[in-house]
Amino acid sequence: MLVVEDVTDGGEAVVVTARTRDVAVPCPVCGTPAAKVHGYHRRTTTDVPVDGRQVVVHLRVRRLVCPVPGCRRQTFREQIPGLLERHQRRTVRPADQMSQVARELCGRAAARLAGLLAVPCPAAPRCAICGAHHCRNKPSRG
Repeated sequence: MLVVEDVTDGGEAVVVTARTRDVAVPCPVCGTPAAKVHGYHRRTTTDVPVDGRQVVVHLRVRRLVCPVPGCRRQTFREQIPGLLERHQRRTVRPADQMSQVARELCGRAAARLAGLLAVPCPAAPRCAICGAHHCRNKPSRG
């Protein structure tokens, strides 16, 4: 679904420039395939680290026009399911990895391992017991 246009070595990070393919995408409201481009939008996200360095992805996505005149969504940005969800600043893979590390190790050990793997910790609320992100532990009442 993506076309990689360039990969550069940015020293501390590997920078990937990519775009979506020029294919029709269904409107999220009515489901009618849309191919007419209204404009382009650039998203910058991170992916799983390579060789201890962060991977930064500059992705160009299209803003499309719904061809149905009565559709309440006249324009929409194409989404990339399985790779990048709406409003995310990192791809699905590092988010899943960090969530699994936090669940398994919990607390400071998870933060240390994430640092060694060059996986950025999410800025989310911390667990009241161990301080980990997305921890399943619940505070005991007693």
